[in-house]
Amino acid sequence: MALISNYPCGRAIRDSLDKIKLTDKFKEIVVSGEVGYIIAGIRNVSDTKVGDTITDAENPTSEPCPGYKDVKPMVFSGLYPTEPNQYAELKDALEKLKLNDSSFSYEPESSTALGFGFRCGFLGLLHMEIVKERLEREFKLSLLNTAPTVVYKVTQTDGSIIYIDSPAKLPQHYVKRSAARRRASIISAKIE
Repeated sequence: MALISNYPCGRAIRDSLDKIKLTDKFKEIVVSGEVGYIIAGIRNVSDTKVGDTITDAENPTSEPCPGYKDVKPMVFSGLYPTEPNQYAELKDALEKLKLNDSSFSYEPESSTALGFGFRCGFLGLLHMEIVKERLEREFKLSLLNTAPTVVYKVTQTDGSIIYIDSPAKLPQHYVKRSAARRRASIISAKIE
């Protein structure tokens, strides 16, 4: 048994076979250009993701292998079940969907008007529509989604940067100023 760790998640996993299997032969090491797989006792699939660097937990690497970047959602929308008793079903459906779609992200949120739901991140509007359609068809859910939004990067005059997902969340001291003064106090605001 070997103790391995996946970077950057940082979780230690007990490797059950301590071998890497290539074709029909077991090998101790996989070198550049070879393809193989590792059998490990991972209990929760969300503990790992595509692009993780696997390293020895006792002698870890200082940084992950270069070349892989996480997919960054660009459009955000809230997904709410039309029936409040479907919240647990929606949560399970989102977990299952996330296994097949690494570009999709979600986190719980609540609304006074809509109740409990999830704020979901998508690559774009088409991706949002496809995910919603899959949830409704494959998991037999009735969903309501909020208007799509983007994240705004606001650079203030003191050089500090804040990220907001709604113009309504602009800091209060900017809201109170007149429009002319507000433009002068914010250097830039752009969609990222």
